[in-house]
Amino acid sequence: MKADSWILRDLPKLLVDDWYKLLISTEFDVQVAAYHHLRKAYDRDRHLQWRIRAQPLLKVRGGEVKPDIVIYKGTILYDVIEIKCLLDGFSWTRIEQDLKKFRTLQTSEGLRHAYMLVVYDDDVVAGLQGRDKDPWMKNFLTFVGANVRRSATGRLRAHYASTRRRWTKYYR
Repeated sequence: MKADSWILRDLPKLLVDDWYKLLISTEFDVQVAAYHHLRKAYDRDRHLQWRIRAQPLLKVRGGEVKPDIVIYKGTILYDVIEIKCLLDGFSWTRIEQDLKKFRTLQTSEGLRHAYMLVVYDDDVVAGLQGRDKDPWMKNFLTFVGANVRRSATGRLRAHYASTRRRWTKYYR
């Protein structure tokens, strides 16, 4: 299925801006900010049939799953978003836990698409592309990165060093 271009392009930019304004520092902050931005965008640009839910408990074959954000079209489960905040360094082991959730949802539900949204601080811009997708992820899962250090072109973001010092002072 086709990924939503707003989630791929605009949402990461908004989350990076939130980091620069010192509005996010933990994974919970990123989840709340993403939920806020998604609600605002879907309320403004989409029909009333869209619903955004934060951490709903979904009963699936084999147990229960609690994704970070779920998008419904009417009452149909449409998209699932898992969010990671890796501002202390990029780690695939923390992401692997959420990939298990996606695997469970894909096999038990008729889920359209899933997103792994990672806010991270690293010199490597394409860190999320460093892992090959397993066959079940193809056309189902999209990795979305929001790198606070470097832009998508690889250039160091303006005022990164001063913001990092302020962030470290207040949030470490």
